[in-house]
Amino acid sequence: MHDVSTQLATDPWSTLALLGLIATASVLTLNTDRRVLLLGLLSQYVLVGLALIQIGLVQVAGAKVFIGLLVCLILYITIRAAVQGPLLQPLMREDRLFRGLGLTVVALAAYSIGGFTLPFNVPLAAIIAATWLLSAGLLILLFAREPLRIGLGLLTFQTGFEILYATLDEALVVNTLLGVETLLLTLAIAYLIVARVGRPT
Repeated sequence: MHDVSTQLATDPWSTLALLGLIATASVLTLNTDRRVLLLGLLSQYVLVGLALIQIGLVQVAGAKVFIGLLVCLILYITIRAAVQGPLLQPLMREDRLFRGLGLTVVALAAYSIGGFTLPFNVPLAAIIAATWLLSAGLLILLFAREPLRIGLGLLTFQTGFEILYATLDEALVVNTLLGVETLLLTLAIAYLIVARVGRPT
């Protein structure tokens, strides 16, 4: 098993990236301002890029950040041009508390899983980041009631999978294909947003 606390303490940049990912997932789970949500999603992609750079996957990191920019741009244009009126339901105080507790449980689970040795040579920071994003994505989906929130959960889950896969296979072609799949998913989300809560201007 890994000594998680010791290894993270010796790698402050990975620690900051992981804390940033926790913060962005909290924004995606607890906030209802669509501009803040898109900023949180963009920040998440940037932090994932930094985490990948830290483990030596510079080209993959650049591709992920570029795809993230396109994802956020597509969602921004969709919401800005095709959606009128409120997009997300307001959260009650009890909702925020319940979601906050869920995030705490997920964070503890991701930290605990990072202590186990995987059969593959996967860096500790990648294990924790991937586990956190996979779990946070599922948590967002669990509470989601609107197409945008569902999309944020799916994209967060997808990003976690991509981190784990990138550490096992650094081939840029395969990672590019995953990026294309992410863009197709984003277009589907944009369509659902317009179909469910928007109308053409």
